[in-house]
Amino acid sequence: MNNNKNKFSVGVVVGMIMGILTGIFIAPKSGKENREAVINKLQEIKEMLRSEETQKKVKELFGIAGEEGLKIYNQIVDIIDEKLNIVKERVENIDKDKYVVIVKEAIEQVKKETNQADEKLNQLKDYFVERWNKLVESEEKTTRKIENKRKK
Repeated sequence: MNNNKNKFSVGVVVGMIMGILTGIFIAPKSGKENREAVINKLQEIKEMLRSEETQKKVKELFGIAGEEGLKIYNQIVDIIDEKLNIVKERVENIDKDKYVVIVKEAIEQVKKETNQADEKLNQLKDYFVERWNKLVESEEKTTRKIENKRKK
């Protein structure tokens, strides 16, 4: 039971990181600016994921301790690194539909690798989609404020 809780908690951390990336893709920037921002942010995220400070914080927040918890965390970081490299190569914009597909794929992968109940994983999927909606709403408000300032 505790092992499943640890895996679920690490999944939540991964979701938060995905939220950071999502903000980059929906920001109102030119193609060149967007590509540069993505490449810079991807590098920052990779460094953050590998930092000792982040690993300590994950242990504090979710109670992941010991070799098993660290192994799960590092496995997820490796997967994220691979996906970030793919994104970096393609540097494409992402919309809600693409994001939902990515979340569903991640949930399915975790479902195959753990004994988590479908209900919990579906709740996690709903949480990620909700975070997307809030992020989009926040970005739209920021864009409107910037446009209003430009008009003045």
